[in-house]
Amino acid sequence: MELRTSPIIAVCNQKGGVGKTTTAINLAQALVLQDLKILLIDLDPQGNTTCGFGIKLESIQTSVADLIRDRDLLVDKAIYKGDRLDIIPATPYLARVEREMIGMTNSELRLMRKLDGVRERYSIIIIDTPPTFGPLMNAALNTAQHLIVPVDSFFSLIGIKELLAEMKG
Repeated sequence: MELRTSPIIAVCNQKGGVGKTTTAINLAQALVLQDLKILLIDLDPQGNTTCGFGIKLESIQTSVADLIRDRDLLVDKAIYKGDRLDIIPATPYLARVEREMIGMTNSELRLMRKLDGVRERYSIIIIDTPPTFGPLMNAALNTAQHLIVPVDSFFSLIGIKELLAEMKG
């Protein structure tokens, strides 16, 4: 029997304030209403997706930053379980880990490898990304098979062109 692996969608744009977090949260909620099991990953050090679901930053013991930093940490330690929507939260510590990722071996693949062990549990995995093209965005792009790129203006379209150029080269 073949293992089912859920598609992974990254909601990304290099520009801030275009609705990435709002899109990720609303997409996750809409899919839950369709009776799908969703994993939502907050990969933005601002942690707005995390806070948007009422998770208090001071209550988080294990976050996405810990998963990236510690190769041996089990992904289940970072999952905050809900009924049909599970969340891997972010904390401001993720900004420090992103800087450390520059010196880590294969840091851009760590998130993808961690998710391999849980993909069969979910219908879809959604990643909310930071508004910069750095190691975290690179990790999201290496992990996702699909992208949603919210735009709010002509200038956001310029960001898409830059994002596509980064992906190609």
